[in-house]
Amino acid sequence: MDTYEEKPKSYRNDIIALAGGAVFGALSMAISPFTGSIPKMAVGFGMSILDPISIIWIVSFFIFGWKAGLLSSGLGALGIAILSPEIAAWLGAFMKFSATISYILIPTLLAKLRNYKSTDFKGLKLYSASSGLATLVRVILMLTLNLTFAMALYAAIFGIPLDTVIAIMTAWLAPTGITGWGAVILTLAVMNLWQSIWDVSLPYIIVYPTKIGENYAIW
Repeated sequence: MDTYEEKPKSYRNDIIALAGGAVFGALSMAISPFTGSIPKMAVGFGMSILDPISIIWIVSFFIFGWKAGLLSSGLGALGIAILSPEIAAWLGAFMKFSATISYILIPTLLAKLRNYKSTDFKGLKLYSASSGLATLVRVILMLTLNLTFAMALYAAIFGIPLDTVIAIMTAWLAPTGITGWGAVILTLAVMNLWQSIWDVSLPYIIVYPTKIGENYAIW
């Protein structure tokens, strides 16, 4: 019977990836009950100024690969749904997962197509291109989800009219005279672009300048 050391490198890396994803997923679950205390943006309806949970998921991906990224994201989303004290936490968990997934799938696709390794994303040209495309996908996806069902579901859960939700979301635009669905789209775009700044910059800073990626990345 083969020992762990005698197994193929791909097998060992899969084990490490799953273990790493589980650890990072557990870490994001552990901090999820405390994220409610983070100050909220004046824009929209309650997004935190900085959400560390998605940053943990993306860091997991850049160190351990796409399997770990998906596992940590799935576990973290489950943690939000179960442990967060906020009303409709399950909806927030789904939206957080949806908003983050492009930062795992897009660089994974590029890596598969061009045989990139994690350390290749240290280059700002590649990282910027990957992150820019991932952000574009994120904004389009989140606009679609919010406009097709999430906003209406949010209103139904809280028992308030959809028009009231829209008014709350877009109140910050009142001085500009921008109203209606145009204001909704602008608000959603700003919210997601703001969080994208952190989702792009902080994982990079954590993984590459510190040489964590160089020393510990397995792909």
